[in-house]
Amino acid sequence: MVGIWLEAMTLKGDFARTIEVARAFLPRLRAGGNERAIEIAVSHYATALTHVRDYPQAIELALNGIAQAQKRGDDMSAAWLHLPLLRAYEETNAVPDATFLALAEETLRKAESLGETRLKMQIIYLQAAHFRSIGKMTLARERNAALRDFAISEKDNRGQGFAAWSQTLLYQVVEENEAAVALADASLPLTLSGTADKHVMMSLWAANTVLGKNPVTARATLDEVMALTHSYLDYNIIHGNALIDAIYHLRLGKVTIGWARLCAVLDETKASGNVVFSRYFHLVRAEILLKVAGLMKEPPPSPGYPDRSVVPAPKPGLGDIMTLLKLRLKARQMAAADLAYFRANFDGDGAGVHEARALTGEALLNRDRTKRDASLRRAAMLAEEEGLMILKRRIEEQL
Repeated sequence: MVGIWLEAMTLKGDFARTIEVARAFLPRLRAGGNERAIEIAVSHYATALTHVRDYPQAIELALNGIAQAQKRGDDMSAAWLHLPLLRAYEETNAVPDATFLALAEETLRKAESLGETRLKMQIIYLQAAHFRSIGKMTLARERNAALRDFAISEKDNRGQGFAAWSQTLLYQVVEENEAAVALADASLPLTLSGTADKHVMMSLWAANTVLGKNPVTARATLDEVMALTHSYLDYNIIHGNALIDAIYHLRLGKVTIGWARLCAVLDETKASGNVVFSRYFHLVRAEILLKVAGLMKEPPPSPGYPDRSVVPAPKPGLGDIMTLLKLRLKARQMAAADLAYFRANFDGDGAGVHEARALTGEALLNRDRTKRDASLRRAAMLAEEEGLMILKRRIEEQL
């Protein structure tokens, strides 16, 4: 019964309640000695802990549970306990890429052999998420397609919705915002009301609408999801929405509020231990600062480069203009610091979208024109290798 309760809370995305129930009932389960029930509860508990950013405890619980399950030959419990472990490893960058990918593949094969379709879908998603977080978009697309196709083959509507929001998030990262909004609109009916899947899709719809021509149309949805996820303690959505909220204000010319909120969410993600979010957010802020400094030019609209200028055009107040002028004085230095932070926390292999974006930023800070242009050409090549034509066009505009 406790396992069903915890599963329902996890499906809902109410991780505060999941943790509350687990802490209340795990001692009773342990006293009863039902090892399978204990480890199912621990799996949900540890997953919830990753969402509230208690990674050390999540990893400890998962590893201990896996050891106990393997000791008695319970492959199913051990496989499910790998789910929170992999999530914690992925978000904290705690193990090398090769280690993460090998463990994910091993868990995927075990899920397949056990016929655990839900676990299989979640592991495929984590593979896609990992490729996305290291900037390997071609591989992320392949894993997203595998997730979608498997969900369709299983006639699993929840799985199809899961795959759809995974693809929507990928569109957002590669700046295909119009495609993201269209997919979110088409896929929202696949997600169940009151579930984490619905909340994620609503957040993604709002985020990509904010990044388009009419940010204000997303405000009500953004506020709704922000309030809900704060009560559920889902920090993946909380921090993602906080970044978009800051960008919303910046795009509307409310620079003082937007900048303060942007810096606040960077501090929060850094303190939380989510290395993937933290390094990416620093990269985003570096690009904003390069634009403030006048170092990054925006290409004119074209068939391959959408016009996303805000309508109506923002009119910053006097305080916002003063904030912008102050930022401009130190934007170059701050952008360099953010790029250095990104580099220190990114174990890349010199390829992929994040490498292309970081290389572009570093090039724009380089006063040596020859080296600058060489780096920009390499960044454009990396963008093209991943099929990122919008990014490639922006990089080429800097030459």
